[in-house]
Amino acid sequence: MSRAPAIEAAGATGRKARTRRLGRRTLVSVIATFAVLVIWEIVARVWAHAAPLTAPSRLPAPTRVASDLVSGWSGYQVALLATLKGALFGLGVGIFVAVLVSVASASSRWVEDTIYPYLVASQMVPTIILAPIVLAVVKNGTVARITVAAFISFFVIAINMTKGLRSVEPDQVVLLRSVRARRWQYY
Repeated sequence: MSRAPAIEAAGATGRKARTRRLGRRTLVSVIATFAVLVIWEIVARVWAHAAPLTAPSRLPAPTRVASDLVSGWSGYQVALLATLKGALFGLGVGIFVAVLVSVASASSRWVEDTIYPYLVASQMVPTIILAPIVLAVVKNGTVARITVAAFISFFVIAINMTKGLRSVEPDQVVLLRSVRARRWQYY
C-alpha cells in the first residue's frame, strides 16, 4: 500500500490550516485598521468641537483627508511623480555605487577593511537629520531627494552583496579557475 494519499491528505490539511491562519490574521488587521480610523474620526470631531479656534489641520479627520486627496489629486499627482522619479533614480544610483563597492570589497580584504568602518559610520547619522543638511548643501530639491534615496538604499545593498560575494564556496572558485575564468568573471 502506498503512503502517498496519506501524505497528500496531511499536506492538504496543513495548507488549509495555514490558509485559515492567514485569513484570521488578515481579518484582524482589517478590523484593527478600521477601529483606528473610527477612533481617529471620533477624536478629530471631538477636538474640532472642543477647541474651535484650533486649526483643523492639526488633527484632520480621515474623511477630510480622503476628500482633500480626491479633490486635490492633480496637485498631488505632480508631487507624487516628482518624488517617485527622485526615489527611483536614487535607488538606481544607490544600487550602482553599492555594486561597485561590494565587488571591490569582495575582491580585496584591504579594500573591505578600509571601506567597512565608513559604511557602518554612515548609518550612525539618522536620515531625518541628513536630509535637511543635504538640501542645504545642494540647494536643489530633486538632487536632495536622489541623494537621500541613494544613501538609504546604498548601505543595505552594499553590505548584503558583499556578504553574498564572500560566501562563494571555495570549490566553486576552483571550478571557475579550472575553466580558466578571469577573476572578474567570478562575480
